[in-house]
Amino acid sequence: MIASTIGQEFLRQHNARHGQAHTPDAYFREVFVPLFFDHPNYFIPGGNSPLENPKFKKGTRPEAPERAERIGKFYHKLATDPAGSSPIGYPSSDPEANTSGQVSNLGLTVSTDEAMLSWVGGGLGVGVDGGYQLLFTNPDLLHLLEEGWQHYRHFLNTTEGIAPNQVNSWNGHWLAHALGAAYNPAQPLAGFGTDTWLASEGPTQGRVQTVAWNKLLFGLARRLGQRPLVAYVYNLGQMNTTIGFLPLLLPDVRRVVELYRRLFGELDYARDRPVLETIYGSAFGFRRACQLGSIGVQALEPKWLRGLMPYAGNGKEGKMPKLDKSDNTQVISFHAYQTWLLAMLNNDSLWEESEKVAHLLLAYEAGAGKLNTKRGNAVQAVLKATNRRRFQDAMEPVVADSNPPAEAIALCHAVHLLPEDNFQYFLTLVRLRYAEFAR
Repeated sequence: MIASTIGQEFLRQHNARHGQAHTPDAYFREVFVPLFFDHPNYFIPGGNSPLENPKFKKGTRPEAPERAERIGKFYHKLATDPAGSSPIGYPSSDPEANTSGQVSNLGLTVSTDEAMLSWVGGGLGVGVDGGYQLLFTNPDLLHLLEEGWQHYRHFLNTTEGIAPNQVNSWNGHWLAHALGAAYNPAQPLAGFGTDTWLASEGPTQGRVQTVAWNKLLFGLARRLGQRPLVAYVYNLGQMNTTIGFLPLLLPDVRRVVELYRRLFGELDYARDRPVLETIYGSAFGFRRACQLGSIGVQALEPKWLRGLMPYAGNGKEGKMPKLDKSDNTQVISFHAYQTWLLAMLNNDSLWEESEKVAHLLLAYEAGAGKLNTKRGNAVQAVLKATNRRRFQDAMEPVVADSNPPAEAIALCHAVHLLPEDNFQYFLTLVRLRYAEFAR
């Protein structure tokens, strides 16, 4: 039912933007249906409505006479039985169907306008990987989606082999492109060839691939990152799944990007950005990220970082990080890990503190003048500490060897003041910096 609300908001903004006064009925008949359904290749499935019921013969598309007949029946259904016109997101009229659970005894009815607007709202769903869709009310995003519809129609009409009925997957790819750093409104399709969004081989050949949720998130943060954005998240299919209203904490996402720029430079960020957008957020699928309650810094955790923490989970000890500085991909990953950890710690001074601890440990190891197993083991004990107390205990020989010990004692005191929840993030940052500075 939220689709009707989104459709109504879209129509309000559409009228304001174009200086028009379309009613739901006028917009639906004059703009939406001609664009979405009055072509052999539809934008979205017609569901159980007269648009696709009865089903087309296998391997055929509806020609103009058949389309006119089906669309006419569709209008008649909307006027006489709007609830039976398969409005997007509404319960099925069949009490045996999966979505019959949405039926209530409140006696709610569906108007023709609501049914029409639900189709409009359904066409605005932004598909991401995992099969979920997001609905927005932000004016900029609705404007971009409306613009993208025209491009999707162009590709469907002019390019052979593109499967129809995928406007929601298209919306995701198009929006990520239109929000990208390289997007040029004067040349909106520059850099957006079919190779970037269309599967060219395999069982999904010809289908629009769903966009990675983290790529879309970075685009949203780039364009709208001054304040949080709320999305309605759902998955409509044979079994409907509703996650509901989800805050997207875009300023937090921008903070991760800004930290990277500040720590490693604007040029490095510009070069590394495409890779970074695949690293951040790779630890979670979209559903798992939604279970965090909001999409912010925590949801951007890189996939392989957890295995480098002192405690990797499930009773396992994390691996000690190693860095091959000649491997640029590994260097970018290290920088992504460090930036994410610092964003989670939410205390920029800990960047310098982690460097000091790493240098202190390296100096202690080198203090014997040659390889010393006892000192090496002592350093490993510090780097493997799973809580603040074990860290302080392991630091005793390091502090005792420091001359003067004041800086080492101050570092231990700073770690002692860390919230326990942050300790593992901080020590992982130290482990990464130790590996970065080690020869």
